[in-house]
Amino acid sequence: AVHIPAPPARAGSAYVRLEYRRAMEIAVVGAAAVVTLADDGAVATLAVALTAVAPIILSVTGLDALVGLGVTGAAAAVGEMAATQATPISDVRASDRYRRHTVGVMARRAVEAAARRAGGETIAIPVNRAIGIGAPS
Repeated sequence: AVHIPAPPARAGSAYVRLEYRRAMEIAVVGAAAVVTLADDGAVATLAVALTAVAPIILSVTGLDALVGLGVTGAAAAVGEMAATQATPISDVRASDRYRRHTVGVMARRAVEAAARRAGGETIAIPVNRAIGIGAPS
């Protein structure tokens, strides 16, 4: 049997992906975040993983420096860190430059959504759609 511990109080998670259409099984880019909030609303713990921007799922490093920040500041910093740490390729779905930019946006949105859930909100994650094949380079 697999046992998964319950998340701590004031914890939330979210996965946000950019896609062309719902039927496509692979994201152009994606970001998952787990956030735990302190009693004052600051970030207590933070983990972020990126998909489709490296040969394997990429865990964003350096997040300990963001503990204690407000959600808005932490989310903005995560977006920059994600864009810097990603090593995307160009293929028929998107250029490396487009993926590098959009993974920063998706990472920021994932942190924001996870933090809102950690704060007790019940939110749906909106679908993020790219503007068609051959996205800007």
